[in-house]
Amino acid sequence: MNKILTVSVAAYNVSDTIATTLDSLITDPETMNRMEVIVVNDGSRDDTSAKVNEYVERYPDTFRLIDKENGGYGSTINTSIKLAKGKYFKELDGGDTYETANLPDFINYLENTDADIIINPYKEYYIKDEKTELKDDFRTFGRTDALKIDDVTLSNRPGMHGMAFKTSVWNEYKREIPEHCFYTDTEYVAYPFAKAKTIAFYDKPLYIYFMQCEGQSVSIEGIAAHYRDSVKVMWDLCDAYEKLTGQNELTGNSKTIFEMTLNHVIAFAYTLHSVLGKDRMGELKETDTKLKEDYPNIYKMSGNVKRIKLMRTTGFKCHGLYVKSL
Repeated sequence: MNKILTVSVAAYNVSDTIATTLDSLITDPETMNRMEVIVVNDGSRDDTSAKVNEYVERYPDTFRLIDKENGGYGSTINTSIKLAKGKYFKELDGGDTYETANLPDFINYLENTDADIIINPYKEYYIKDEKTELKDDFRTFGRTDALKIDDVTLSNRPGMHGMAFKTSVWNEYKREIPEHCFYTDTEYVAYPFAKAKTIAFYDKPLYIYFMQCEGQSVSIEGIAAHYRDSVKVMWDLCDAYEKLTGQNELTGNSKTIFEMTLNHVIAFAYTLHSVLGKDRMGELKETDTKLKEDYPNIYKMSGNVKRIKLMRTTGFKCHGLYVKSL
């Protein structure tokens, strides 16, 4: 049976959570036959691989395990997308889950649409607070079939967890995500728009993103350890944007959405420096100067972001003011 959806599961030392993650993908046999789950064990030092193998043995037509050396989240996407047989591609972290009850309907929907990109709501679950928030910025669209991207105006950029795209669209662009690098979700969101022509909206949440987890990249500990990765991702997206626009491959609303994502990652990089204290302002000012020199058009565009405009206007000397504006 043809595979409709490939789910790429990133697994790094997730022995305690991987069973819950994979259990959320187990549903009726017909749905599972139309889905493949590629679990990329990213050099785990615990028994993640052994636990995943139990699912491979029980559901060999659905689950697949790839063991490799550690390369970071981006490397798990790069690995699985090359192996994907599904019409559509979607990611899942080894510490998160899907809304199992909505999975059969989602697969049916994907089978009957031909849109290049699918956007749908997702949930954030806050472990310590024991509360769930529905992230549903695009609910006004309801459920749609394929629409031309240039006929759809989005007021916000899509989120990684609420996005699926045609595997063929990603392969057409042929750009990999940086490895050994955090904060690559922005690239995952941006790159499909380089080649996509149509977009559709699915009205039910599928992804459940677990927040307030120890060691998360958005925690203070994670930021301190990996804030320079945000700049690395920024440069990568700047390079992609310059090449795409220079070749007239990025136009219309696709260009607008890419620019939303680029402005987001620039603001994010600047924000992380602020969070870490005033001693990071000199380093940030050097980054801003490099952006102005190497990518003057992007520098000008990013000046529309209030926080960045404030920093530049004050010469990166008012750290307390920047923190207060967060």
